[in-house]
Amino acid sequence: MLNLLFDFDSKRPVAAYPLTERPHLVSVATGRKAKEKGLRNPLPPCRWRDAQGDALAPDSGSSINGAAAAAPTAYVVDTGQKIQQDMNAILKAGTMKHRLNALVVFLPSLAGILLAASAPMAAQAQAINLNPGVTPGQSLYFPNARDYAFCEIVPVGTTAEFYQTTGTTGPRGGCPAAPYAAINPSDLATALGVSAVQMNPSPQTARRHWVMDEISIYELGETIDFMGVDATWMGTMTLQQLQAGITGPYQISEIQRATKWHFNKGSNVYKLLSPDGKFYVMQSYTNEIDNNLSLAQLTQLASKLNLPSGWSFETMVLTQDLTVDTTKANGTAHIVRDNLSNVYQGCGFDNACSFADVPGPLPLLGMASAFGMSRKIRGRIRSCMTSSLAARQGGSGE
Repeated sequence: MLNLLFDFDSKRPVAAYPLTERPHLVSVATGRKAKEKGLRNPLPPCRWRDAQGDALAPDSGSSINGAAAAAPTAYVVDTGQKIQQDMNAILKAGTMKHRLNALVVFLPSLAGILLAASAPMAAQAQAINLNPGVTPGQSLYFPNARDYAFCEIVPVGTTAEFYQTTGTTGPRGGCPAAPYAAINPSDLATALGVSAVQMNPSPQTARRHWVMDEISIYELGETIDFMGVDATWMGTMTLQQLQAGITGPYQISEIQRATKWHFNKGSNVYKLLSPDGKFYVMQSYTNEIDNNLSLAQLTQLASKLNLPSGWSFETMVLTQDLTVDTTKANGTAHIVRDNLSNVYQGCGFDNACSFADVPGPLPLLGMASAFGMSRKIRGRIRSCMTSSLAARQGGSGE
């Protein structure tokens, strides 16, 4: 069922929208208000009502959840049964003259209202055309990326195409909360003509946050308005790669993109170490599973992870800059998710990472831990040397 909004100032219908998508207060103008607007023989006195159709006291400043109702400047008529009810009310109102006059006013308005309803219904069914892939000459450099919130929209057809909100601006940019939460993936898939749409993150009230310090994306594509959310094409996956990535946590998959993540010297880096000696640097964290997860909590993340046998998680303080650049690896990124859906990119597969291993305890465990371990080791060495010397001295004295 639709709500159809009629404006008394223009005397024309101005909007139509699904009843369930109008959660805030809407009004039905009273006969008094209609007379103030200069309409002759207005509809019989109507009612205030909320978006669920519940009647409220007319012109009484009624409120919903404590919010005062605005002055009525329009009336709302529903299609279907509600229109029939209004017609019946008109036919029963006053004298025959009043009924005829009311019909003369109401019927043209009703015709206009029904025409207005067709526009949003057509818009809902309107196709969104995609042309994924690289647009020559486009790139993005994004400084101060650490903890920047974003989301992805992934249409899945013969391939999975990744559209990202990073770098988008304006009212539809930066993954606006209400429009992103309102997207129905099935409806969007229909509009796009694809088999499915993946929303990342999901639930859509959550967000992803970058963990690197700077982002360079060397190849970009089109920016599309996905039902109120602007997102730019940034990469692609085969269906096999996508399936590997969503099978479960700690499953390695690949994505094709031209990106460089830059982690500054002195920054915290959060990494997974796999049994084969490779490590995976966290590129983004999310609160889609752990609603309270934040950047400040990542140093304690190990206690929340269900790591497979042979895997470990460590926080490392960089003693040199780290870059992870897929253009040095034929555009391939090796990625993995943990059980909280945080995403990591792999090092040790190719030349993407500026260093593929980190020797010694200093970068692996952090400066304080490393120096602490060094003192323990030095103490043990001194103790062993003292014991050995004492033994030799004792033996020679016999």
